[in-house]
Amino acid sequence: LDPRAFESRFRRRFSCFTPFLNQCVQAGYAVEEGGLWHLTPAGFLVSNQIIGRMLDALAEDKRRRAEAAARGDFRVRLD
Repeated sequence: LDPRAFESRFRRRFSCFTPFLNQCVQAGYAVEEGGLWHLTPAGFLVSNQIIGRMLDALAEDKRRRAEAAARGDFRVRLD
């Protein structure tokens, strides 16, 4: 995954995935090289679960943004 390509294409911040991707690095399922994220061979074997968790992270970010908007909080977070 290329974070810049993701953000450009989907107009969403890639940073919502960072905590989970760091867990994947610790478990040996993913690596970051040159700003790009890759699955390891072990990560490829559990890629469906990884994709599911990334979709969960994206949904949580969307929920958090919707709640902030409902409160009238339109500040841009850089994390």
